[in-house]
Amino acid sequence: MVYISGVFELLGAFGLLFAVTRRWAGYGLIALVIAVSPANINMWLHPEQFPEMPAVFYSIRLVIQVFLLFCIWWSTRPVAQETW
Repeated sequence: MVYISGVFELLGAFGLLFAVTRRWAGYGLIALVIAVSPANINMWLHPEQFPEMPAVFYSIRLVIQVFLLFCIWWSTRPVAQETW
């Protein structure tokens, strides 16, 4: 599942490069971040099951995910055309 989600992350990142696909890539990346959130929340709630990382890492990752959602939304929102 990690490799599959990684492939979709890369496809989404590639889609952000082009104006024609940027909005749909953003929707896909937002959906992907939301889809992996339950696994990350589970790791945060049960850090003893994942001793390879310090428990604080899982808390920091959840904060980063919220920031990431905002960044994806912000970077893919339609921008009004400037008129002079």
